[in-house]
Parts: sequence; structure tokens; C-alpha cells
Amino acid sequence: MRRPLLAIAMIGLMASACGYSSNGINGEWRLVEGTLQGEQILTESGAGDMGGSSREVTLLLQDDEANGRGPCNLYGGRLEVNVREGSGFAVLEFGIDWGDVFSNLSSCGHEADDTESAYFEALLQTDQGRRDGDVMTLLGSDARLEFELAPRPLEEPWRQQRTS
Repeated sequence: MRRPLLAIAMIGLMASACGYSSNGINGEWRLVEGTLQGEQILTESGAGDMGGSSREVTLLLQDDEANGRGPCNLYGGRLEVNVREGSGFAVLEFGIDWGDVFSNLSSCGHEADDTESAYFEALLQTDQGRRDGDVMTLLGSDARLEFELAPRPLEEPWRQQRTS
């Protein structure tokens, strides 16, 4: 019984490995740059004009769920993605509606906490997006977050060598 379940799980992983899926944006994304009210809040290295964290910021999208690592804390939530008619396979435009978003509440220092607050404010302001290949941009009235599709790790955790 265990092998058929593992096979089904592997097929699902392989199908989502390329990042295109039923909604076109499933996958793990890494933040490249973020702005809020015209001020750069985050760059690929994690730190922006606000200083703060040097952690990589991620967004993992799977159908109607979002999870990730912010500048300081892990977060998650629900979202609704509506692909716009006329969007092609190469360039995909979509509307996005964030449901409840939560995070743990560890403090990482004043600057990192400020950067994280700005990131979450920008993320929750986004209501539309565009995916062009391996780049996804989320846009809101005063927010812009640009992500790139994360490369698949070379060694998957389940393939680690056993030690005797």
C-alpha cells in the first residue's frame, strides 16, 4: 500500500516541478526586489533601503495556499488566483485575492522587523500579477514585488544517503 501512495506523490511532485500548473503560478518563488510606496524595501539579498534582514525571502504557492519565509518569520495563508482571459502560456496575467495570512511572531531586531512589516504590507496590497517565464511580478496600488522561480535543489531530502 505504501508504494502506490509514494508513486502518486512522486507524480504530483514531477507535475508541479516546472512551476506551471492549474493556475499557472504554483511553485517556489524567491524575492528579487520589492517596493512599497516607491521605497525599496527588499532586494534579492534581503536588505533594502530599510536595512534589516539578509535572509532570502520566499513565496511557495500551491493552488489556493501560500507559504514562505519572510525577512524574519515564516508565514502562510490562503489566496485566490483568477487567470485573465487571453493570457497565453508564455505570459500569464492574473488577479490575486489574499485571504487570511499569518506568521509566527519572533523578533529579529528593529530593522528586520520593520522590513518584514513593510514586506507583509506590500504583499497584502497586491491584487494582480504577471508571470513571464521564470519571473513573477505582484502589483498593488503602492506595492511591487518581483520574484523568480527557485531552481530545484540538486538533492531532494528523501534521497539522502543512509548511514549504517
